[in-house]
Amino acid sequence: MLTDAEAAVTATNTDLANLRTDKWASGWKTGFIKKSSHKQQAGQTADTLKLQAGQLPTMISEVRSSHGNVGSTFKLYNNLTLVCENLDILAEATQNYGKKDDYNRLSADYTNLLRIRASLSNYVEQRAAMVDPRGNVVATSSTSVLKKDDSAPAKKTIAHNKKKTSAANR
Repeated sequence: MLTDAEAAVTATNTDLANLRTDKWASGWKTGFIKKSSHKQQAGQTADTLKLQAGQLPTMISEVRSSHGNVGSTFKLYNNLTLVCENLDILAEATQNYGKKDDYNRLSADYTNLLRIRASLSNYVEQRAAMVDPRGNVVATSSTSVLKKDDSAPAKKTIAHNKKKTSAANR
């Protein structure tokens, strides 16, 4: 999984480095948008994304060197989520204003990163279950339901006994 992540991140970083938002043409789609505001916003998103995606190779190395430590893996997952969110925004802007080839590459990168993110999510979930087997959501909810059911009849019984007692006193 980490080898796939390295390949996907390398491809994404290459595609981001080759993306030229300043060369995007203004056309009929931008008629209602302030002149070059879409270029400026896309450029800012691309710059932010380059910084975020640029940190991922180091995080992948940390996960590898820590032998899949849950903390470092979750950190990678969390940052990969941010990259995916911003890449989705940039890919959409590229579809609307950029070149079709750039959009196709960014869209493929987005799909690959989502797949890697899902794998990381499953891994973190499995490792967390091994560390804290009582953290199972189903067990917790059934326990709370049982507690509520156990206490409910007790309250009714107590209330019923009080009624009998007060009726006997009359």
